[in-house]
Amino acid sequence: MDHAANSPSGQSSSASFATWLDRLSPYALSILRIVAALLFLEHGTSKFFDFPQVMEPFPVFSMEWFAGLIEFAGGILVALGLFTRAAALIMSGEMAIGYFLFHATLSHRRYQSRWSTGCYLPRVGRVAATHRPSSFRSGSSRSCFQYG
Repeated sequence: MDHAANSPSGQSSSASFATWLDRLSPYALSILRIVAALLFLEHGTSKFFDFPQVMEPFPVFSMEWFAGLIEFAGGILVALGLFTRAAALIMSGEMAIGYFLFHATLSHRRYQSRWSTGCYLPRVGRVAATHRPSSFRSGSSRSCFQYG
């Protein structure tokens, strides 16, 4: 026996909630993509341009230099929605390597090892790399209200 309340249109409330979530899905994924890209861009600009925080200098073509290049270029590409899957996959791998080489060695406690950025950003990158592309991207020929 179905205990879901029916709305005046004849749909159950759980079905209408599911359709409402389906309608908001492209907007939520676009916001997630843009915020994650801006976080990567922030880390890249701090490595190359000492903005918003000053970092210790590092040699050109070192591991930190390549990490900054991936974060800066990938952050721009993902924020604009260009080559999102490839850029997100590369950035996800870069953050996973960075976590195991630098963050995990700091401490076994999450808050001391900066676990949030080292663990959440690769997961967000995997979502962006494996999910359908959003219609909120640069050069999209579709309306921003369509998803596909």
